[in-house]
Amino acid sequence: MKGFLNYVRRNPNLGIGILMFTILFVFCAVGYFRYDLTKSAYPLAAPANKPPSWQYPLGTDSQGRELYAVIVAGT
Repeated sequence: MKGFLNYVRRNPNLGIGILMFTILFVFCAVGYFRYDLTKSAYPLAAPANKPPSWQYPLGTDSQGRELYAVIVAGT
């Protein structure tokens, strides 16, 4: 493990890539378990044009789709 950390320290691009992959994985995992993508990513799933809040982390669009669910469904 110590050898791997030294290797990552010598190669900062690898560290950045691992960080980006981890963020993407967490983003998708949270979205998968938090949202029912068969309902949340479609029109009229939520009130239209809501700003970001705890209920809708990225808000909703003019068609009533939760933007976080749309992004997760697109990945």
